Parts: sequence; C-alpha cells; structure tokens
Amino acid sequence: MHISNLDIKTLTIFSTVMRLRNLSQAAVQLGLTQPAISQAVTRLRKHFGDALLVRTGRGMEPTPRALELLEAVDAILTIAHEQLDSRAAFEPSKARRTFSFFATDFGATLLLPKLASVLREEAPLVTVKAVTNTLRPAKQQLEGAEVDLAVGGFTDLGGSFYQQLLFRDNYVCLAGSLFVNTAAKLSKSAFRSASHVIVAPLPQGYGAVEELVRGEAESGRIAIEVPNFLSLLMVLRETDLLCTVPARVGTAAGRLLGLRTYEPPFALPSLNVKMFWHERLHRDPAHRWFRTLMDRLFRAK
Repeated sequence: MHISNLDIKTLTIFSTVMRLRNLSQAAVQLGLTQPAISQAVTRLRKHFGDALLVRTGRGMEPTPRALELLEAVDAILTIAHEQLDSRAAFEPSKARRTFSFFATDFGATLLLPKLASVLREEAPLVTVKAVTNTLRPAKQQLEGAEVDLAVGGFTDLGGSFYQQLLFRDNYVCLAGSLFVNTAAKLSKSAFRSASHVIVAPLPQGYGAVEELVRGEAESGRIAIEVPNFLSLLMVLRETDLLCTVPARVGTAAGRLLGLRTYEPPFALPSLNVKMFWHERLHRDPAHRWFRTLMDRLFRAK
C-alpha cells in the first residue's frame, strides 16, 4: 500500500486509537462507528506490516513499531491542522462532537448544569463527558487525548500545557442536618470538637482542606472518609458531621438540601480553578470554541 493511501482521516484514527488503546472509545471520540474504526486499523496493520495494537494482561497495548509511528503521525496531523484547518469554522449549532473534561466530582457538579442548559440552546448535537477518575493524573489524561480539558486547582501542569484562570474560590464548612451550633458563626473550638467527614483521595491542588481538618480536629474526630461528593451529601443529610468544601459547590449544595454553611474559623488559601489543555489542541477551532464557552460561563465577573 502506497503512502498516498493514508489520508488525514486514517492518520487521525491511528493517533486516537493508539492513545486511547480502545476501539470503542476512539469511535465515540471521533464520532464514527466501531466497524469503521476496526476497518481503518486493519488497513493500517496491512500497510505497516505490524499488529500495531495487541492484547496483553493489562489490556490493549501499542507495539514498539506503533509507538515509533505515533510521533511522526502526530507531527503530520499538527502541521495539517495548523496549515490547512486554522481558518476552518466550527458551527456549534450543527456540529456533532463530544467534548470531555477531567475534574473532581465537586467540579463536575458545579460545571455540568450550566453546560447542559447552554448546549441545549446553542449546540444541541454536542455532548459533554465529565471524567472524575482521580486515579489517573490529569496530565496523563490530557497527554493521552483521553480528555479535552482538565478543570481544577492542579499545580503540576506546565510545559506543553496551556492554562487559563476561570475563577478563584474559597471554602465553607457544610454542616450535617443534625449538627448543633447555637452561635451564628463556627468557632475554632466548635470546629475542633466536631466530628468530620472528608472526601479522599483528592487530586493535587486540593490538599489544604484535608491537611487543615487532620491538623485541627481533635484526635479521632474524623468519623468518615467518603470517595466522592454524592456520598458526602448522603452522609450529611442524616448526620451531625461537618465537612469543609469549596465554597461555590458547598453553598449550592447547602441551598439544595437545606443544610447550613459556615465560614471556616481557620485561614485557608484560596483555590485557583483553572482550565488546562494540551498544546496539540490549542489551535483546533472546535476546541477553541469549547474553551471560549467555558470561559463565558464560569469566569468570575
């Protein structure tokens, strides 16, 4: 097979499959059917005379030859997009595309309602996927093209990543329905003697809250550790526990469930919530549109 038989679409499929290592996920990201992805992979295997992607005990893994080719293919795609597609218009009202972002489930809870409302009006065929798996670092998910954006207080994304501040957030203490506090404010002694619930583990950039609670609460006063925000809310509905969370989502949750919020009695650094993206997508018109939408919806006025 001559090199001229490898068009931009096929190379894009190759790059996406090699990074995601999953044909079904690649089909969803590219808006194609899985048979179309499978056929493209078969053509690529025949062209390069290599299996490219093989099944192992850890799942599907690229062969050494595939990893060699990936760098060259990405370079070709970058040049093609920058030189040929830089002026291509993205029409959100007609586009079929899935955008994904990595965030804590705190963040996803805050972002998704507004996104869903606006997309229904402005881009009804566009889908947004929130990824809240904190076991794989945001850096790996961005580099592997698993997500388009990472949104949060991450501090380890430099180098080949762009970033933009969305807003600065503080913290509130969200009190369980049975929490007893007769004062209008939460005192240091009340904080220390309260029983606490914490969300763990949290990604880099969110450690200040856990350090505060573990450092200031009396010994044995961390009653429960929960894996996510939904579990936290279910616990607070039925207990007298106290939890310290980012203010925007904590205040919204307090209103929704009728729970009280207090200003923390200890100083905490503000949380800089930013969005991050890989340089590979910086000039992509569709990605630029999505970043602009995020900025419009969530940037502090």
